[in-house]
Formats: sequence, structure tokens, C-alpha cells
Amino acid sequence: MKKLFSTRDWSANLERHRLKLEHRRRRPTARRSRVEVAVQQPTPVVFEGNLDPVEDDSATVANCEKIRQHLKNDRPVFVDISGLTGFTLAGAIYLAASLTHSSSRSLVRGNLPANKTVASEFLESGFFSGFKLQDGRLPSPRGSWRRRQQHEVAAEIAEELVDFANRGIEVEPEQARAIWQNLVECMTNTRNHATLKGETHEVPWIAGVWCNNGIAHFAFVDEGVGICGSTEAQSWLKFKGLSLLGYGPDRLIKDAFEGSLGSSTGERGRGLGLPRMRRDADAGLLQNLCVRTGRATGRIDKMVFRKAKEHLRGTVLTWMAVGKKGAKDGIAHNG
Repeated sequence: MKKLFSTRDWSANLERHRLKLEHRRRRPTARRSRVEVAVQQPTPVVFEGNLDPVEDDSATVANCEKIRQHLKNDRPVFVDISGLTGFTLAGAIYLAASLTHSSSRSLVRGNLPANKTVASEFLESGFFSGFKLQDGRLPSPRGSWRRRQQHEVAAEIAEELVDFANRGIEVEPEQARAIWQNLVECMTNTRNHATLKGETHEVPWIAGVWCNNGIAHFAFVDEGVGICGSTEAQSWLKFKGLSLLGYGPDRLIKDAFEGSLGSSTGERGRGLGLPRMRRDADAGLLQNLCVRTGRATGRIDKMVFRKAKEHLRGTVLTWMAVGKKGAKDGIAHNG
């Protein structure tokens, strides 16, 4: 049976509860030991010389990988690029991509190159507006930039980048069409082949163009598995039964652009994008077409590839277009 309380009993119970709380409030509390929370100092990552992920001589790839690992572990980094004396569009994009591996941008600090001309180009790129300027005012940038980031195939973005280059340097119509098609092909390859088998996450890509002195420099960067890690390459190697001891990544990339790998799906019309890029490069429509992926790098227009020391995450493709103004000024179309 439920116990019943009189009004007097209930009031007395409330008073006891109030006195207990008051006694607890006035009781001196034991001093808690103060724990000094150490502020985690950012790890410096130092870039010097030329910033370029395609050239294996620079430390660009190794340093960007350090940044990724620190940010993935929520450790702050200080990106010291004060010693840079030059950079490529692909270098700026690849470095910018490495800074996105954290939910908090506050983990990233950095400075601008001490060379003021180079520093002005970095700011013009739009990637590094939060980096600290050491001193003084910067000169006007020599070139103009346009870059876009996306997950899906976006033909309108490819058209926007080509139009930007055309306004800056006057690209020949046939070359403009080849560049547009190449950008769309890069986007398609990223969507279809940049993830490991069984994974469903979307791999982002960044495409950009830099117009300077009558030349439009294009770069496309994704952070997928790379050409060497694609399902086409893996299935072809298993089918042939070749050992990696005698068949390195440089040979594999060469076969990919020659069209020897085929398609893992067996569908007609697939596996033709990379060979088409090579044909456009041979025709002078994608000038100085270069690739860096995994542990391979090289010139596609010359079909010369070599093994790289550092493993590059994803794929970097670069090429250029010499406009009518550049041609009039005597700038070579191939170099």
C-alpha cells in the first residue's frame, strides 16, 4: 500500500532537503589540482625552391603528405613557404588540396614567400589569402587565375575555364575544343576510377588555369587512387600475370596512354580517354602534357616516363596553350 504523508510531514521533509542542500553548499570543497593544459605548438613544414608536384626533384609531394597526416590527426601545422623562389599552377593547387584534410581550418597557419613577386602570385591564386605577409606591399601579379573544385563531371566548369583562357590569350578554336574535352575526361576519370573497389565516397578534383605572358597553364588535380591503382590497371596486370619486379609504374603509365590496358568493364568506348589525350598532345593541342601519379611521372607528348621517389596521392595532369599573342611574340608551342 502506498504510504500517505500529512501536510506537516511533507513540509518537514522539504525543510530537511533544503537544509541538506544548504549544508552541502557551505561545505568547503577540496581544492582540485590544477592541470596545466599545454597548448600544442604547430609543426613547421618548410618548402624551398620550386613548388611543383610533377618534378620529382622538389620536396613538394613529401611535404604535402606531411601536412595531410598532421591535419588528419588534428595536429596544427605551420606552412613555411617563405623560401619558395617559384611555383607552378599544379604546385599551388596540390598544396591547397593538402590543406583541406581537417574539419578546422584554424589548424593551418602559414606565411607567404619572401620573394614579393612570387608572393603576389600566391595571393592572386585565391588559395592562400589567410597566409601572413612578412613585410611591405606586394607588386601587382603578373598573371590572372581561375580555379574550380567539384565532385561531379561539370562540363560547364570546363567551358568556363576555357573561356577564361580564351579571353586572356586567344586560344585557337580547335585547341579550345581539345582542352574542354580533356578537362571533361579528367573529371569523368575521377568519378569512375578514383575510388577503390567497394568504396562509395566521392573524390574531389580541382581544375585551374593561369594566364601569363600569352600562355595559359592548365592543371587538374584529384586525390583518388591514381592511374596505377585504378581497377583497369590492376585487372590487366592480373590477366597478364606480370610481376611488379619487371613491370614498374613508369611502364604501366606508358601502356595506359598507349591504350594497352583496355577497360575493366569491357564496355565499348571505355578506356579510350588517356590515349585520346596522347593523340591531342601529339597534335600540339595539349602542349607540354605531363602526368604525375603514384610513383610515376613523365611527359606524355614525348611518351617518356620514369619512376619517382615519392608516392603522389591521386593524379596530377598539366598542359599549356600558347595563344595568338604568345605565338606573335615568338613563344614556342612545344618545349
